[in-house]
Amino acid sequence: MFGKKKANPLSKRLDSIKAAPQVRFDKSLPKRKGREATRRSAYKIGVIRLYNNEVLRCVVKDVSQSGARVVLEGSISLPNEFLFTIEGFKGEARVKRVWQREKIVGVQYV
Repeated sequence: MFGKKKANPLSKRLDSIKAAPQVRFDKSLPKRKGREATRRSAYKIGVIRLYNNEVLRCVVKDVSQSGARVVLEGSISLPNEFLFTIEGFKGEARVKRVWQREKIVGVQYV
């Protein structure tokens, strides 16, 4: 009863993604009118680092050469710019928030 925390559903999903074997996706998602780059499914763990050094975990749903679509653990209003990395990739990228619908955010590399 005491000392046990109820697991967050997104945390469970992040853990299952981390434990799953790596799969390469060769299929591109359809290119939407006005979109510059082709998106590819990713389903990887991402990390958002705000300029106050607060760290947020997320799921990266798809990526392109120009940005990514991520799902946050909760409905958090993100600042216009922040640092972003995808597990398994080197370094952090500075990104800007292009759009946000509750937990789902579209980011563009700056």
